[in-house]
Amino acid sequence: MVICYALYISGFMWFILTLKKKMYKYQFGQYAWTHMILIVVFGQSSFTVASIFEGIFWFLLPATLIVINDIAAYIFGFFFGRTPLIKLSPKKTWEGFIGASISTIISAFLLANVMGRSKWLTCPRKDLTTGWLDCDPGPLFKPEPYSLSGWVPHWIIVEYY
Repeated sequence: MVICYALYISGFMWFILTLKKKMYKYQFGQYAWTHMILIVVFGQSSFTVASIFEGIFWFLLPATLIVINDIAAYIFGFFFGRTPLIKLSPKKTWEGFIGASISTIISAFLLANVMGRSKWLTCPRKDLTTGWLDCDPGPLFKPEPYSLSGWVPHWIIVEYY
């Protein structure tokens, strides 16, 4: 943190010392864009690292679903695509979009079930040592028996069962 702070202050001082008359608008615009890029890149990176330390499951599942969605959209669009989705990208089709959506939802349920059983994927990490496999994965990863009572209103279960 000290190194990052020192580099930031050095960059700010360099920015102030290199200001030129009649170029203020351009230079401050560039300074603002630099800050926006730093916020987006480092903010996203810090959230990614934080989610990995909660268990690599939280990084691997969404990344895998993005890949599955892209591949399914291409396959469904290639084989069944007839109706263009938007004019901006003429190769994108409604059939590819719908096929990819359904494939991704089904894959999410299947992959979450399979990946959630692995301690290697679900154990949170406190550091990068190898002793992290001895953990209690937490309540999200403990299988529970399915029950209709969570999905169906009580009166329907009483009425029809």
